[in-house]
Order: sequence, then structure tokens, then C-alpha cells
Amino acid sequence: MRPQSLFRTSAALLVGATLLCSSSAIATPDQARAYLENAAYDELPDYVFSGRPLTGSIAGGQYTHRTVRLRAGVEYIFMAACDDYCTDVDLYLYDRYGQTLLDSDSDTDDYPIISFTPSNTGNYRLSIQMYTCSNSTCGYAIGTLTR
Repeated sequence: MRPQSLFRTSAALLVGATLLCSSSAIATPDQARAYLENAAYDELPDYVFSGRPLTGSIAGGQYTHRTVRLRAGVEYIFMAACDDYCTDVDLYLYDRYGQTLLDSDSDTDDYPIISFTPSNTGNYRLSIQMYTCSNSTCGYAIGTLTR
């Protein structure tokens, strides 16, 4: 390899490494999951998680949707949490088509809770909105709990 090509390659690698190691924060769904689990154990001691929390990261003002399967007559609690870079996250529960809002928690907080007992077994649409995020994306976790 010629010295000039080697210099260009080294410079490109250095710029790439600098961008990867920049001081911008990274969304942390694992941190949000830890916050969720601690809050659930403190606030809802009579409930247990039914499966692992759903996790991910989204930008401020954005929504993401998950499908959850619920059994008729079972009381469910949906609780969400976010990482250190958000202060407000909201939860919405819809019918399986995402058209009829069944319940929501859009208070200005970072631990929204919805309680719902379906009359029909089936799929439902759970939506989370990262209302306030001080980073390019923020991590979230959503837990489904039952008694």
C-alpha cells in the first residue's frame, strides 16, 4: 500500500473511532428494565411479571407498538419505565386493530401504569410514546404483570 493511501485509511479510521466514542449518550433499554423491575416490586408487591419486559429505544415524540395476548377475566397491569435521558413516557392500550382506545396513562411521569381486565381473550395493541427525551433516543421497558 502506498504511503498516501495508508494515511487516508488511517485518517478515516481515526475519524470513525472518534465518532463512535463521542460524548453523546446511548439509549439504554437495560437501564429502563432495571428501573421498571425495581418500581414494580416496590409499587406492586402483589403482582408478578408474566414474561420478560418488552424493551427497546425510540426518539422523543415517537411511538412504538407491541401486540400482547390477553386472557378474558384476568386482571393485567401494564407498567413502563425509561432510562436516565427521559422524564415522560406514556402508555396506551387499544383493541387488536389499534382503533379503539381502551385505557391510557399520559400523566407527566416516567412510570405510567394501566390496569385492564379484558372481557374477551385475544390480541391487543400496547403503544408507548417517548414523550420527553433529552437524547437522540431513549430506552424503555414495558412490563405485563398479573396477580
